[in-house]
Amino acid sequence: MKKFLILAIVFLTSLSGFATQIPNSSIQFLNQCLTSPDCDLMLFSEIAKTYRPSGEETELANYVIAIKSISEQEIWKKPLEETRDKFGNILIRLPATGKYVGLNSNYFSLQSHMDMVLAYSEAKPGEDIKPYFRNGIQLEIKDGWLQSVGNKTTLGADNGIGVAYALHYLIDPRLEHPPLELIFTVQEETGLIGAFNSELPILSKKMLCLDGMTPEPGYIIVGAQGGIGNEVKATTQKMLTVNSSETVTVQISVTQLAGGHSGGDIFRNRLNAIKAFGGLVKFVASKVGEVSVKTLVAGNVPVLNQIPNLFQAELVIPKAKVSTDLKYQIETYLKSLLVNPDDAAKAKIEIFINTENQPTVLTNQYDFTNFLVATIEQAPNGVLETDPKYYNNVYTSSNLSFMKIAPTPTGSSEFYMGYLTRGFNAEHITGFADQIKNLFTVSNAIAAPVVTNKMSMPPWIEPDSSELMNETLTLSGVFSKKFYLTAGLEPSAFKAKIKDLQVIALGPYNQMAHSVNEKLKVDTIASTFVGIQKIITNQK
Repeated sequence: MKKFLILAIVFLTSLSGFATQIPNSSIQFLNQCLTSPDCDLMLFSEIAKTYRPSGEETELANYVIAIKSISEQEIWKKPLEETRDKFGNILIRLPATGKYVGLNSNYFSLQSHMDMVLAYSEAKPGEDIKPYFRNGIQLEIKDGWLQSVGNKTTLGADNGIGVAYALHYLIDPRLEHPPLELIFTVQEETGLIGAFNSELPILSKKMLCLDGMTPEPGYIIVGAQGGIGNEVKATTQKMLTVNSSETVTVQISVTQLAGGHSGGDIFRNRLNAIKAFGGLVKFVASKVGEVSVKTLVAGNVPVLNQIPNLFQAELVIPKAKVSTDLKYQIETYLKSLLVNPDDAAKAKIEIFINTENQPTVLTNQYDFTNFLVATIEQAPNGVLETDPKYYNNVYTSSNLSFMKIAPTPTGSSEFYMGYLTRGFNAEHITGFADQIKNLFTVSNAIAAPVVTNKMSMPPWIEPDSSELMNETLTLSGVFSKKFYLTAGLEPSAFKAKIKDLQVIALGPYNQMAHSVNEKLKVDTIASTFVGIQKIITNQK
Protein backbone atom coordinates (compact mmCIF):
# COMPACT_ATOMS: atom_id res chain seq x y z
CA MET A 1 0.00 0.00 0.00
CA LYS A 2 2.85 2.36 0.85
CA LYS A 3 4.43 1.80 -2.55
CA PHE A 4 1.28 2.68 -4.45
CA LEU A 5 0.76 5.75 -2.27
CA ILE A 6 4.23 6.89 -3.29
CA LEU A 7 3.38 6.19 -6.93
CA ALA A 8 0.19 8.21 -6.68
CA ILE A 9 2.13 11.17 -5.29
CA VAL A 10 4.72 10.85 -8.06
CA PHE A 11 2.13 10.85 -10.80
CA LEU A 12 0.03 13.63 -9.33
CA THR A 13 3.18 15.70 -9.16
CA SER A 14 4.36 14.82 -12.66
CA LEU A 15 1.00 15.37 -14.33
CA SER A 16 -0.21 18.47 -12.49
CA GLY A 17 1.46 20.81 -14.99
CA PHE A 18 0.60 18.95 -18.18
CA ALA A 19 0.11 22.15 -20.17
CA THR A 20 3.83 22.89 -20.04
CA GLN A 21 5.34 19.46 -19.37
CA ILE A 22 8.88 20.59 -18.57
CA PRO A 23 10.89 17.63 -17.28
CA ASN A 24 12.38 18.20 -13.86
CA SER A 25 16.18 18.02 -13.57
CA SER A 26 16.56 20.02 -10.35
CA ILE A 27 18.75 18.79 -7.51
CA GLN A 28 15.66 18.79 -5.32
CA PHE A 29 13.94 16.34 -7.66
CA LEU A 30 17.06 14.17 -7.96
CA ASN A 31 17.44 14.00 -4.18
CA GLN A 32 13.77 13.06 -3.87
CA CYS A 33 14.30 10.37 -6.47
CA LEU A 34 17.30 8.95 -4.62
CA THR A 35 15.27 8.50 -1.44
CA SER A 36 12.36 6.79 -3.22
CA PRO A 37 12.01 3.06 -3.95
CA ASP A 38 10.43 4.13 -7.22
CA CYS A 39 13.25 6.30 -8.54
CA ASP A 40 13.24 4.65 -11.99
CA LEU A 41 9.51 5.25 -12.33
CA MET A 42 9.94 8.86 -11.27
CA LEU A 43 12.64 9.37 -13.90
CA PHE A 44 10.49 7.76 -16.56
CA SER A 45 7.55 10.03 -15.70
CA GLU A 46 9.82 13.00 -16.43
CA ILE A 47 11.10 11.43 -19.65
CA ALA A 48 7.46 10.98 -20.69
CA LYS A 49 7.14 14.77 -20.80
CA THR A 50 9.58 15.02 -23.69
CA TYR A 51 8.75 15.00 -27.40
CA ARG A 52 10.94 12.35 -29.05
CA PRO A 53 9.86 10.74 -32.31
CA SER A 54 12.66 9.23 -34.36
CA GLY A 55 14.93 11.93 -35.72
CA GLU A 56 13.61 14.52 -33.25
CA GLU A 57 15.14 13.37 -29.97
CA THR A 58 16.53 16.79 -29.00
CA GLU A 59 14.25 17.34 -26.00
CA LEU A 60 15.22 14.06 -24.36
CA ALA A 61 18.88 14.52 -25.28
CA ASN A 62 18.78 17.94 -23.61
CA TYR A 63 17.19 16.40 -20.52
CA VAL A 64 19.94 13.75 -20.33
CA ILE A 65 22.60 16.45 -20.54
CA ALA A 66 20.78 18.60 -17.97
CA ILE A 67 20.74 15.67 -15.53
CA LYS A 68 24.41 15.10 -16.23
CA SER A 69 25.25 18.77 -15.57
CA ILE A 70 23.40 18.88 -12.25
CA SER A 71 24.84 15.52 -11.20
CA GLU A 72 28.47 16.44 -11.80
CA GLN A 73 28.03 19.77 -10.00
CA GLU A 74 25.88 18.71 -7.05
CA ILE A 75 26.32 14.94 -6.63
CA TRP A 76 29.60 13.66 -8.11
CA LYS A 77 31.34 17.00 -7.44
CA LYS A 78 33.57 16.54 -10.47
CA PRO A 79 33.29 16.64 -14.27
CA LEU A 80 31.91 13.59 -16.05
CA GLU A 81 33.24 12.70 -19.46
CA GLU A 82 30.78 13.27 -22.30
CA THR A 83 30.91 12.67 -26.05
CA ARG A 84 28.28 13.39 -28.69
CA ASP A 85 28.66 12.38 -32.31
CA LYS A 86 27.25 14.13 -35.38
CA PHE A 87 24.23 11.81 -35.47
CA GLY A 88 23.06 12.83 -32.00
CA ASN A 89 24.20 9.76 -30.06
CA ILE A 90 25.48 10.47 -26.54
CA LEU A 91 28.15 8.73 -24.44
CA ILE A 92 28.65 9.58 -20.75
CA ARG A 93 31.37 7.88 -18.73
CA LEU A 94 31.07 7.32 -14.99
CA PRO A 95 34.05 6.49 -12.79
CA ALA A 96 34.28 3.28 -10.81
CA THR A 97 32.63 3.22 -7.39
CA GLY A 98 32.73 1.05 -4.27
CA LYS A 99 34.93 -2.03 -4.44
CA TYR A 100 35.93 -1.17 -8.04
CA VAL A 101 37.79 2.01 -7.15
CA GLY A 102 41.49 1.58 -7.99
CA LEU A 103 41.06 -1.84 -9.62
CA ASN A 104 41.52 -0.69 -13.23
CA SER A 105 38.45 -2.73 -14.23
CA ASN A 106 37.16 -2.83 -17.77
CA TYR A 107 34.36 -0.49 -18.80
CA PHE A 108 30.84 -1.90 -18.80
CA SER A 109 28.10 -0.22 -20.86
CA LEU A 110 24.38 0.41 -20.48
CA GLN A 111 22.74 1.26 -23.80
CA SER A 112 19.27 2.58 -24.61
CA HIS A 113 17.61 4.49 -27.43
CA MET A 114 15.93 7.86 -26.96
CA ASP A 115 13.29 7.76 -29.71
CA MET A 116 9.81 6.24 -29.60
CA VAL A 117 7.10 5.18 -32.04
CA LEU A 118 4.02 7.40 -32.19
CA ALA A 119 0.46 6.06 -32.30
CA TYR A 120 -2.78 7.85 -31.45
CA SER A 121 -6.05 6.01 -30.84
CA GLU A 122 -8.30 8.46 -32.70
CA ALA A 123 -5.96 9.20 -35.58
CA LYS A 124 -7.57 9.78 -38.95
CA PRO A 125 -5.96 8.26 -42.04
CA GLY A 126 -3.16 10.50 -43.25
CA GLU A 127 -3.32 12.72 -40.16
CA ASP A 128 -0.10 14.12 -38.72
CA ILE A 129 -0.22 12.76 -35.17
CA LYS A 130 2.92 14.50 -33.96
CA PRO A 131 0.94 17.40 -32.40
CA TYR A 132 -0.62 14.94 -29.95
CA PHE A 133 2.87 14.31 -28.54
CA ARG A 134 4.19 17.88 -28.41
CA ASN A 135 3.45 18.17 -24.68
CA GLY A 136 4.52 14.67 -23.78
CA ILE A 137 2.45 11.70 -22.68
CA GLN A 138 -0.10 11.60 -19.89
CA LEU A 139 0.38 8.57 -17.65
CA GLU A 140 -1.85 6.46 -15.45
CA ILE A 141 -1.61 3.21 -13.50
CA LYS A 142 -4.42 0.76 -14.10
CA ASP A 143 -4.60 -2.74 -12.62
CA GLY A 144 -0.87 -2.69 -11.89
CA TRP A 145 0.13 -1.53 -15.37
CA LEU A 146 1.51 1.83 -16.42
CA GLN A 147 -0.07 3.14 -19.62
CA SER A 148 -1.08 6.35 -21.36
CA VAL A 149 -4.27 7.86 -19.98
CA GLY A 150 -7.19 6.09 -21.61
CA ASN A 151 -4.82 4.30 -23.99
CA LYS A 152 -4.84 7.42 -26.17
CA THR A 153 -1.19 7.20 -27.26
CA THR A 154 1.82 4.97 -27.16
CA LEU A 155 3.48 4.93 -23.74
CA GLY A 156 7.09 5.31 -24.86
CA ALA A 157 8.45 2.76 -22.38
CA ASP A 158 10.13 1.44 -25.52
CA ASN A 159 12.74 2.68 -24.71
CA GLY A 160 12.19 5.50 -22.23
CA ILE A 161 12.42 3.10 -19.31
CA GLY A 162 15.90 2.08 -20.48
CA VAL A 163 16.95 5.74 -20.47
CA ALA A 164 15.53 6.03 -16.94
CA TYR A 165 17.66 3.11 -15.70
CA ALA A 166 20.80 4.71 -17.16
CA LEU A 167 19.96 8.07 -15.57
CA HIS A 168 19.60 6.32 -12.22
CA TYR A 169 23.29 5.41 -12.41
CA LEU A 170 24.11 8.93 -13.51
CA ILE A 171 22.57 10.44 -10.35
CA ASP A 172 23.63 7.84 -7.76
CA PRO A 173 27.37 7.31 -7.06
CA ARG A 174 26.38 5.11 -4.09
CA LEU A 175 25.62 2.32 -6.58
CA GLU A 176 28.65 0.03 -6.78
CA HIS A 177 29.99 -0.59 -10.28
CA PRO A 178 33.11 -0.72 -12.46
CA PRO A 179 33.61 2.28 -14.76
CA LEU A 180 30.43 2.65 -16.79
CA GLU A 181 29.62 3.92 -20.25
CA LEU A 182 26.06 5.19 -20.59
CA ILE A 183 25.08 5.12 -24.26
CA PHE A 184 22.00 6.93 -25.58
CA THR A 185 21.24 6.40 -29.27
CA VAL A 186 18.88 7.98 -31.79
CA GLN A 187 16.55 6.68 -34.52
CA GLU A 188 16.42 3.08 -33.37
CA GLU A 189 12.83 2.76 -34.52
CA THR A 190 13.66 3.71 -38.10
CA GLY A 191 16.35 1.09 -38.63
CA LEU A 192 18.92 1.28 -35.79
CA ILE A 193 20.30 4.31 -37.60
CA GLY A 194 22.00 5.85 -34.57
CA ALA A 195 23.63 2.58 -33.55
CA PHE A 196 24.83 1.63 -37.05
CA ASN A 197 26.27 5.09 -37.67
CA SER A 198 27.64 5.62 -34.17
CA GLU A 199 30.98 7.37 -33.94
CA LEU A 200 31.08 7.15 -30.16
CA PRO A 201 34.46 5.96 -28.77
CA ILE A 202 33.03 2.96 -26.90
CA LEU A 203 35.59 1.07 -24.80
CA SER A 204 33.32 -1.58 -23.26
CA LYS A 205 33.48 -5.23 -24.22
CA LYS A 206 30.30 -6.06 -22.32
CA MET A 207 27.00 -4.27 -22.85
CA LEU A 208 23.46 -4.40 -21.52
CA CYS A 209 20.91 -3.16 -24.03
CA LEU A 210 18.14 -1.89 -21.74
CA ASP A 211 15.41 -2.61 -24.26
CA GLY A 212 13.31 -5.71 -24.05
CA MET A 213 9.95 -7.12 -25.09
CA THR A 214 9.57 -10.59 -23.62
CA PRO A 215 6.63 -13.02 -23.16
CA GLU A 216 6.86 -12.78 -19.38
CA PRO A 217 9.18 -11.42 -16.66
CA GLY A 218 12.49 -13.16 -16.01
CA TYR A 219 13.70 -13.39 -19.59
CA ILE A 220 16.76 -11.90 -21.23
CA ILE A 221 16.99 -11.35 -24.97
CA VAL A 222 19.96 -13.19 -26.50
CA GLY A 223 19.10 -12.80 -30.17
CA ALA A 224 17.04 -10.69 -32.53
CA GLN A 225 15.87 -10.91 -36.09
CA GLY A 226 17.50 -9.05 -38.90
CA GLY A 227 15.39 -7.10 -41.33
CA ILE A 228 15.08 -5.27 -44.62
CA GLY A 229 12.73 -2.31 -44.92
CA ASN A 230 12.13 -0.80 -48.34
CA GLU A 231 10.10 2.06 -49.77
CA VAL A 232 8.73 2.01 -53.31
CA LYS A 233 7.84 5.23 -55.13
CA ALA A 234 6.35 5.38 -58.60
CA THR A 235 3.78 7.11 -60.75
CA THR A 236 0.83 5.53 -62.51
CA GLN A 237 0.12 5.90 -66.19
CA LYS A 238 -1.90 8.99 -67.06
CA MET A 239 -5.38 8.83 -65.60
CA LEU A 240 -8.64 8.63 -67.48
CA THR A 241 -11.09 11.50 -67.60
CA VAL A 242 -14.54 10.30 -66.64
CA ASN A 243 -17.78 12.31 -66.76
CA SER A 244 -19.24 12.56 -63.28
CA SER A 245 -22.73 11.77 -64.53
CA GLU A 246 -21.53 8.24 -65.24
CA THR A 247 -19.66 7.57 -61.98
CA VAL A 248 -20.07 7.53 -58.23
CA THR A 249 -17.39 8.17 -55.61
CA VAL A 250 -17.34 5.79 -52.67
CA GLN A 251 -15.42 7.02 -49.62
CA ILE A 252 -14.48 4.29 -47.16
CA SER A 253 -12.42 4.43 -43.97
CA VAL A 254 -11.51 1.77 -41.45
CA THR A 255 -9.79 2.99 -38.29
CA GLN A 256 -8.81 1.83 -34.81
CA LEU A 257 -7.76 -1.68 -35.75
CA ALA A 258 -5.36 -3.13 -33.18
CA GLY A 259 -2.18 -2.76 -35.26
CA GLY A 260 0.93 -3.14 -33.11
CA HIS A 261 4.62 -3.95 -33.50
CA SER A 262 5.38 -5.40 -36.92
CA GLY A 263 7.74 -7.94 -35.37
CA GLY A 264 6.70 -8.53 -31.78
CA ASP A 265 2.98 -8.73 -32.60
CA ILE A 266 3.13 -10.37 -36.03
CA PHE A 267 2.14 -13.78 -34.63
CA ARG A 268 -1.15 -12.37 -33.30
CA ASN A 269 -2.68 -12.45 -36.80
CA ARG A 270 -4.15 -9.00 -36.52
CA LEU A 271 -5.74 -7.49 -39.61
CA ASN A 272 -3.33 -5.60 -41.83
CA ALA A 273 -5.16 -2.53 -43.17
CA ILE A 274 -3.45 -2.77 -46.58
CA LYS A 275 -4.53 -6.39 -46.98
CA ALA A 276 -8.03 -5.36 -45.90
CA PHE A 277 -8.07 -2.61 -48.52
CA GLY A 278 -6.97 -4.96 -51.31
CA GLY A 279 -9.68 -7.44 -50.42
CA LEU A 280 -12.25 -4.66 -50.25
CA VAL A 281 -11.53 -3.40 -53.77
CA LYS A 282 -11.76 -6.94 -55.11
CA PHE A 283 -15.10 -7.38 -53.32
CA VAL A 284 -16.54 -4.12 -54.66
CA ALA A 285 -15.39 -5.04 -58.18
CA SER A 286 -17.28 -8.32 -57.88
CA LYS A 287 -20.45 -6.32 -57.24
CA VAL A 288 -20.17 -3.41 -59.67
CA GLY A 289 -17.62 -4.42 -62.28
CA GLU A 290 -14.93 -1.86 -63.00
CA VAL A 291 -13.47 -0.07 -59.95
CA SER A 292 -10.84 2.66 -59.95
CA VAL A 293 -8.82 3.77 -56.92
CA LYS A 294 -8.74 7.55 -56.77
CA THR A 295 -6.97 8.08 -53.42
CA LEU A 296 -5.66 5.94 -50.59
CA VAL A 297 -3.87 6.44 -47.29
CA ALA A 298 -3.12 3.26 -45.33
CA GLY A 299 -1.00 2.96 -42.21
CA ASN A 300 1.19 5.57 -40.55
CA VAL A 301 3.12 6.98 -43.52
CA PRO A 302 6.13 6.50 -43.63
CA VAL A 303 6.56 4.27 -40.53
CA LEU A 304 7.81 0.79 -41.43
CA ASN A 305 7.66 -1.06 -38.12
CA GLN A 306 3.95 -0.81 -37.29
CA ILE A 307 1.19 -3.11 -38.45
CA PRO A 308 -1.05 -0.66 -40.36
CA ASN A 309 -4.28 -0.22 -38.40
CA LEU A 310 -6.26 2.13 -40.64
CA PHE A 311 -7.01 3.12 -44.20
CA GLN A 312 -9.07 5.72 -46.02
CA ALA A 313 -9.85 5.34 -49.71
CA GLU A 314 -11.87 6.87 -52.50
CA LEU A 315 -13.13 4.48 -55.15
CA VAL A 316 -14.80 5.47 -58.40
CA ILE A 317 -17.42 3.04 -59.72
CA PRO A 318 -20.04 3.04 -62.50
CA LYS A 319 -23.15 4.90 -61.38
CA ALA A 320 -25.40 2.46 -63.21
CA LYS A 321 -24.13 -0.41 -61.05
CA VAL A 322 -24.90 1.17 -57.67
CA SER A 323 -27.52 -0.88 -55.84
CA THR A 324 -29.57 0.39 -52.91
CA ASP A 325 -27.81 -1.99 -50.55
CA LEU A 326 -24.22 -1.42 -51.74
CA LYS A 327 -23.26 0.43 -48.57
CA TYR A 328 -24.66 -2.41 -46.47
CA GLN A 329 -22.78 -4.97 -48.56
CA ILE A 330 -19.47 -3.12 -48.14
CA GLU A 331 -19.98 -2.74 -44.40
CA THR A 332 -20.90 -6.40 -44.03
CA TYR A 333 -17.80 -7.44 -45.96
CA LEU A 334 -15.50 -5.28 -43.83
CA LYS A 335 -17.04 -6.59 -40.61
CA SER A 336 -16.39 -10.13 -41.84
CA LEU A 337 -12.67 -9.33 -41.79
CA LEU A 338 -12.73 -8.53 -38.07
CA VAL A 339 -12.19 -12.13 -36.95
CA ASN A 340 -9.46 -11.19 -34.47
CA PRO A 341 -10.99 -9.93 -31.20
CA ASP A 342 -8.14 -7.40 -30.89
CA ASP A 343 -9.36 -5.75 -34.10
CA ALA A 344 -13.07 -6.11 -33.47
CA ALA A 345 -12.83 -4.44 -30.05
CA LYS A 346 -12.56 -0.85 -31.33
CA ALA A 347 -12.70 -0.97 -35.13
CA LYS A 348 -14.61 1.89 -36.74
CA ILE A 349 -16.04 1.65 -40.26
CA GLU A 350 -17.34 4.67 -42.19
CA ILE A 351 -18.81 4.58 -45.71
CA PHE A 352 -20.19 7.42 -47.82
CA ILE A 353 -21.51 6.99 -51.37
CA ASN A 354 -21.74 10.30 -53.16
CA THR A 355 -24.39 9.94 -55.86
CA GLU A 356 -24.75 13.66 -56.57
CA ASN A 357 -23.29 15.11 -59.74
CA GLN A 358 -19.76 16.41 -59.26
CA PRO A 359 -17.26 18.15 -61.53
CA THR A 360 -15.58 15.87 -64.03
CA VAL A 361 -13.10 13.71 -62.14
CA LEU A 362 -9.82 12.06 -63.01
CA THR A 363 -9.54 8.42 -62.02
CA ASN A 364 -6.78 5.86 -62.22
CA GLN A 365 -6.83 3.50 -65.14
CA TYR A 366 -8.51 0.22 -64.36
CA ASP A 367 -5.39 -1.78 -65.16
CA PHE A 368 -3.56 -0.01 -62.33
CA THR A 369 -6.33 -0.89 -59.89
CA ASN A 370 -6.30 -4.50 -61.06
CA PHE A 371 -2.51 -4.58 -60.71
CA LEU A 372 -2.73 -3.11 -57.23
CA VAL A 373 -5.33 -5.60 -56.00
CA ALA A 374 -3.40 -8.55 -57.41
CA THR A 375 -0.05 -7.49 -55.92
CA ILE A 376 -1.52 -6.77 -52.49
CA GLU A 377 -3.15 -10.19 -52.57
CA GLN A 378 0.08 -11.95 -53.60
CA ALA A 379 2.47 -10.02 -51.34
CA PRO A 380 3.79 -12.13 -48.45
CA ASN A 381 2.52 -10.75 -45.14
CA GLY A 382 2.49 -12.11 -41.60
CA VAL A 383 4.38 -15.18 -40.38
CA LEU A 384 6.09 -16.74 -43.41
CA GLU A 385 8.32 -19.46 -41.91
CA THR A 386 8.25 -21.17 -38.53
CA ASP A 387 10.77 -22.83 -36.25
CA PRO A 388 9.94 -24.16 -32.76
CA LYS A 389 13.22 -22.76 -31.41
CA TYR A 390 11.78 -19.25 -31.56
CA TYR A 391 8.91 -17.61 -29.71
CA ASN A 392 5.55 -18.57 -31.21
CA ASN A 393 7.55 -20.39 -33.88
CA VAL A 394 8.22 -17.17 -35.83
CA TYR A 395 11.33 -17.62 -37.97
CA THR A 396 10.60 -15.24 -40.86
CA SER A 397 7.86 -12.65 -41.21
CA SER A 398 6.80 -9.74 -43.38
CA ASN A 399 4.67 -6.64 -42.92
CA LEU A 400 3.12 -4.40 -45.56
CA SER A 401 3.59 -1.20 -43.59
CA PHE A 402 2.01 1.74 -45.38
CA MET A 403 0.61 2.78 -48.74
CA LYS A 404 -0.42 6.09 -50.29
CA ILE A 405 -1.99 6.93 -53.65
CA ALA A 406 -2.68 10.54 -54.57
CA PRO A 407 -3.47 12.34 -57.86
CA THR A 408 -0.84 14.70 -59.26
CA PRO A 409 -1.36 17.89 -61.29
CA THR A 410 0.03 16.12 -64.38
CA GLY A 411 -2.89 13.71 -64.62
CA SER A 412 -1.25 10.65 -63.11
CA SER A 413 -1.08 9.39 -59.53
CA GLU A 414 1.77 9.15 -57.06
CA PHE A 415 2.20 5.65 -55.61
CA TYR A 416 4.15 5.27 -52.36
CA MET A 417 4.41 2.19 -50.17
CA GLY A 418 6.69 0.53 -47.63
CA TYR A 419 7.27 -2.96 -46.29
CA LEU A 420 9.53 -4.70 -43.79
CA THR A 421 10.71 -8.32 -43.80
CA ARG A 422 12.31 -9.88 -40.72
CA GLY A 423 13.98 -13.17 -39.85
CA PHE A 424 16.86 -15.10 -38.35
CA ASN A 425 18.34 -16.09 -41.73
CA ALA A 426 19.77 -13.26 -43.84
CA GLU A 427 19.22 -15.06 -47.16
CA HIS A 428 15.56 -15.71 -46.38
CA ILE A 429 15.03 -12.07 -45.41
CA THR A 430 16.51 -10.90 -48.71
CA GLY A 431 14.52 -13.43 -50.70
CA PHE A 432 11.15 -12.34 -49.36
CA ALA A 433 12.08 -8.65 -49.57
CA ASP A 434 12.99 -9.08 -53.25
CA GLN A 435 9.79 -11.01 -53.88
CA ILE A 436 7.69 -8.11 -52.59
CA LYS A 437 9.80 -5.55 -54.47
CA ASN A 438 9.33 -7.42 -57.73
CA LEU A 439 5.58 -7.63 -57.25
CA PHE A 440 5.28 -3.88 -56.84
CA THR A 441 7.75 -2.80 -59.53
CA VAL A 442 7.54 -5.24 -62.44
CA SER A 443 4.44 -3.95 -64.20
CA ASN A 444 3.45 -1.58 -66.97
CA ALA A 445 0.80 -0.14 -64.65
CA ILE A 446 3.34 2.01 -62.83
CA ALA A 447 6.16 4.01 -64.34
CA ALA A 448 9.73 4.53 -63.18
CA PRO A 449 9.54 2.74 -59.82
CA VAL A 450 12.29 3.71 -57.39
CA VAL A 451 13.10 1.36 -54.51
CA THR A 452 14.93 2.85 -51.53
CA ASN A 453 16.33 0.77 -48.71
CA LYS A 454 15.42 2.49 -45.43
CA MET A 455 16.28 -0.24 -42.97
CA SER A 456 18.81 -3.06 -43.15
CA MET A 457 20.08 -5.02 -40.19
CA PRO A 458 21.72 -8.43 -39.74
CA PRO A 459 20.33 -11.08 -37.39
CA TRP A 460 21.99 -11.31 -34.00
CA ILE A 461 22.30 -14.44 -31.86
CA GLU A 462 24.56 -14.36 -28.82
CA PRO A 463 26.87 -17.41 -28.85
CA ASP A 464 26.57 -20.07 -26.14
CA SER A 465 30.10 -19.15 -25.03
CA SER A 466 29.02 -15.64 -24.00
CA GLU A 467 30.21 -15.09 -20.44
CA LEU A 468 27.83 -12.18 -19.93
CA MET A 469 24.83 -14.24 -21.02
CA ASN A 470 25.69 -17.22 -18.84
CA GLU A 471 26.54 -15.25 -15.71
CA THR A 472 23.30 -13.29 -16.07
CA LEU A 473 21.23 -16.48 -16.30
CA THR A 474 22.93 -18.04 -13.29
CA LEU A 475 23.90 -15.13 -11.01
CA SER A 476 21.45 -12.25 -11.50
CA GLY A 477 18.73 -13.74 -9.31
CA VAL A 478 16.11 -12.10 -11.56
CA PHE A 479 16.71 -13.39 -15.10
CA SER A 480 16.79 -17.13 -15.73
CA LYS A 481 15.40 -17.73 -19.24
CA LYS A 482 16.53 -16.95 -22.78
CA PHE A 483 14.41 -15.33 -25.46
CA TYR A 484 14.97 -14.60 -29.16
CA LEU A 485 13.20 -11.43 -30.25
CA THR A 486 11.08 -11.48 -33.41
CA ALA A 487 12.22 -7.95 -34.24
CA GLY A 488 15.44 -6.00 -34.70
CA LEU A 489 17.51 -4.69 -31.80
CA GLU A 490 20.59 -2.48 -31.47
CA PRO A 491 22.97 -5.26 -30.37
CA SER A 492 22.89 -6.25 -34.06
CA ALA A 493 24.61 -2.96 -34.88
CA PHE A 494 27.03 -2.84 -31.98
CA LYS A 495 28.14 -6.45 -32.46
CA ALA A 496 29.03 -5.54 -36.05
CA LYS A 497 31.03 -2.48 -34.95
CA ILE A 498 32.84 -3.66 -31.79
CA LYS A 499 35.05 -6.74 -31.99
CA ASP A 500 34.42 -9.43 -29.35
CA LEU A 501 31.52 -7.48 -27.80
CA GLN A 502 29.30 -9.51 -25.50
CA VAL A 503 25.79 -8.13 -25.28
CA ILE A 504 22.35 -9.10 -24.03
CA ALA A 505 19.13 -7.13 -23.88
CA LEU A 506 16.68 -6.93 -21.01
CA GLY A 507 14.06 -4.72 -19.48
CA PRO A 508 10.95 -4.72 -17.32
CA TYR A 509 7.78 -6.40 -18.56
CA ASN A 510 6.62 -4.18 -21.42
CA GLN A 511 3.79 -5.26 -23.71
CA MET A 512 2.11 -4.06 -26.92
CA ALA A 513 4.87 -1.65 -27.95
CA HIS A 514 4.21 0.54 -31.01
CA SER A 515 0.49 0.61 -30.26
CA VAL A 516 -1.80 2.67 -28.04
CA ASN A 517 -2.19 -0.44 -25.87
CA GLU A 518 1.47 -0.32 -24.83
CA LYS A 519 1.79 -0.98 -21.10
CA LEU A 520 4.51 -1.54 -18.52
CA LYS A 521 4.11 -3.84 -15.50
CA VAL A 522 4.78 -1.57 -12.55
CA ASP A 523 6.06 -4.20 -10.12
CA THR A 524 8.77 -5.32 -12.58
CA ILE A 525 10.42 -1.89 -12.87
CA ALA A 526 12.29 -1.89 -9.55
CA SER A 527 13.01 -5.64 -9.63
CA THR A 528 14.59 -5.30 -13.08
CA PHE A 529 16.88 -2.59 -11.78
CA VAL A 530 17.90 -4.93 -8.95
CA GLY A 531 18.79 -7.53 -11.58
CA ILE A 532 20.79 -5.00 -13.61
CA GLN A 533 22.76 -4.00 -10.53
CA LYS A 534 23.42 -7.65 -9.69
CA ILE A 535 24.79 -8.26 -13.21
CA ILE A 536 27.05 -5.22 -12.94
CA THR A 537 28.42 -6.11 -9.52
CA ASN A 538 29.26 -9.60 -10.79
CA GLN A 539 31.81 -8.03 -13.12
CA LYS A 540 35.46 -8.34 -12.20
